[in-house]
Order: sequence, then structure tokens, then C-alpha cells
Amino acid sequence: MASTNRLAPQQDRDNLTGLNRQRAAMTDWLINSTTNVISSLPALQLPTLILDAENDEQEPAANSIVLHRYINNSELLIYPGLGHAFPFEAPERVAEDIARFTR
Repeated sequence: MASTNRLAPQQDRDNLTGLNRQRAAMTDWLINSTTNVISSLPALQLPTLILDAENDEQEPAANSIVLHRYINNSELLIYPGLGHAFPFEAPERVAEDIARFTR
């Protein structure tokens, strides 16, 4: 019988719990008035390249769009059809974009 490489049900629950905690912490970090991260972003005075992927379920592209809106003169690239591991899914394209940006 072939292995399906599925996690045990408890591992699935643990992974989902951890992912949900990470998302909540990231959301809090962005919107919590004590950290005030969003209001600090416009003060950045350096070239900023923001990369994301259209199908990234761990870091939704919407988060990168928010960063782009708040970081003056930033450049946003969202790779269509790719997921969270987009640098490994399209390494040549990502490397070319980074190289172009850093020239």
C-alpha cells in the first residue's frame, strides 16, 4: 500500500493551531496601536521591493498590497499562479526581478 504522506489528525490540528496563532500575531502587529507599525511605514526612505504570490495562503497578497500602499515609492510584484514557496517555484524569475531592482 502506497504512503499518502498525510499527517496524523493531531498533527493537522497542531499545524492549523500554530498557523492561526501566527496569523493573529501578525495581524495584531500590524494594527495594534502600541506597535503602530503601519503609521511608521511612510517614513521609510529607502528603495523597497515587495514580493508576494497570488496563491500564498500563509502570507496573503493583500498584506503586501497594504505594505505597498504605505511605503512610499515601493515596488510591488505579485507572481500569478504561485504559492508561498514562490522563490522555489520560479527561482529564475524571482532572481531576475531582485537583480533588476538592485541595479
